[in-house]
Amino acid sequence: MHRHDTVIDLVYSQSTLDRHPVSVEVNGDHETHAFSYATLGLLARIAAGFDDQASRERMRSAEGFTRTCRRYGQAALDGIRNIHYRLPPFSIDGGDVETGKTDIAIANNPHVAGLLHLPDTYFDTSYFGVRADLTITHPRDIFGFGMPALVGRDVLARASQMRIAFETVAQWLPLQVGGEYKELNDVHEIFVYKDMNKKVTYIHPIA
Repeated sequence: MHRHDTVIDLVYSQSTLDRHPVSVEVNGDHETHAFSYATLGLLARIAAGFDDQASRERMRSAEGFTRTCRRYGQAALDGIRNIHYRLPPFSIDGGDVETGKTDIAIANNPHVAGLLHLPDTYFDTSYFGVRADLTITHPRDIFGFGMPALVGRDVLARASQMRIAFETVAQWLPLQVGGEYKELNDVHEIFVYKDMNKKVTYIHPIA
């Protein structure tokens, strides 16, 4: 739906869209479906902070530009508090081992968490958007990834599947999928993929 759409717009709509989720398996077992986005690492920890009751009340009491400033401010403070967090060493699809990274980010929607605006739809394609080389506590990645994504530039690679293998068993691994946060334990491998046979059809207001 668009920002100003109402239930009435849905009632009178004759238009539908198919949304194909991203499937996430942990250690070979199905974990979840990501219809919008998924983040693994520091961004997930930061996003979890917005679920706090005090944070929700602060955001609810503000409007427009003030709310936006509060959201960015809270995210920045949480990032500073966790500035030393790093993912365990990992490889993607058998490639080189990545060390010192804070995040793996996956997008399956053009708008992510109300902050990022991406030029692709993703949810109706055979691929998703991904970045697996992020260290968001480093100015290079903050400006090289975050700033362009805020204004709608393409900052993600495309993949139909991705296998993340950890060099050692990962503990307390933060995962944020849409609005749901969890911490994974005893993780050897995460497999992320798009299956076009999986879909949800929903009513969409006429543009």
